[in-house]
Amino acid sequence: MTLSRFVNTFGQAMLQRYGERVHKIAINAAFTCPNLDGSKGRGGCTFCNNMSFNPNGRKPSAITEQIAAG
Repeated sequence: MTLSRFVNTFGQAMLQRYGERVHKIAINAAFTCPNLDGSKGRGGCTFCNNMSFNPNGRKPSAITEQIAAG
């Protein structure tokens, strides 16, 4: 028995839908954290350091350029 008979993973669903593997890319849209700025909560969460998600650590390019670069 294979696990794929019982479990439909996200990767399998994307492969079935698009016919090839789909990968996630990180995009910096310059949003703030709603838990840090007070609009949804206070004090932040474990993901508060937004710059830690930006591997380049510099001013982000336009979103279209980020998508093209992958």
